[in-house]
Amino acid sequence: MRPDTSTVDFTWKGLYRIGGISLIIVGILYFCGAIFSYIIGPAPSSGVEYMQGIMNQILISGINFVFFIIAHFFLIAGVLALYFALKGINKKAMILSIGIMSVFIVLDIAVTEVNSLALVSLSQGYTLATTEAQRAAYLAAAYYALATIPIGTFISYVVSSVGLLIMSVVMLKGVFRKIAPLLGIAASIEGIIGGFYIFIPSLVILLSPCLITFTLWCIASGTRLNILAKK
Repeated sequence: MRPDTSTVDFTWKGLYRIGGISLIIVGILYFCGAIFSYIIGPAPSSGVEYMQGIMNQILISGINFVFFIIAHFFLIAGVLALYFALKGINKKAMILSIGIMSVFIVLDIAVTEVNSLALVSLSQGYTLATTEAQRAAYLAAAYYALATIPIGTFISYVVSSVGLLIMSVVMLKGVFRKIAPLLGIAASIEGIIGGFYIFIPSLVILLSPCLITFTLWCIASGTRLNILAKK
């Protein structure tokens, strides 16, 4: 049985195409990020461990954080397209979801990714330092980033997962086939629970599956938006 498309506003077909392609790109970048994050090491529940992981993989760390920043800009187009595709089902819920996702994008870029890139630069300086005084100066400069990144990461996972959960529940009632919203709900649950790893370190095991599941959601949702663009 074909999905009901009566709630879709087809005057935005151009945006659906752009948003669909953008979400597929986001999925690819997040998949790369999941692999790079695994190589770098544990999530930043401990600032010292996080910086040590960055020091060991400076190049990969820099690429990883840049990939996430780029992905967030593409994500803006993707969630905007989803808003217009789903607002006919529940406009208030979609506005709430878009608002929460916007907060996540701003916070993640401004706090988590920017401070992580700062740590990459400081780690590079630390490894090139020739005296203990220089190393101590680089470590002192890194303290702020080391303190804020775990908090920023917690907020990013939990906030983004709440926004994704709301959107995915709306998707269940719309033109999207069940696979996309179910992937979104699964990624949301993993992200909300996994985000508390800074309090319960063992929960860090959920973060990589969350990124992979979110990758699949992006690809499934992006593919469906591209199909809508052709109708």
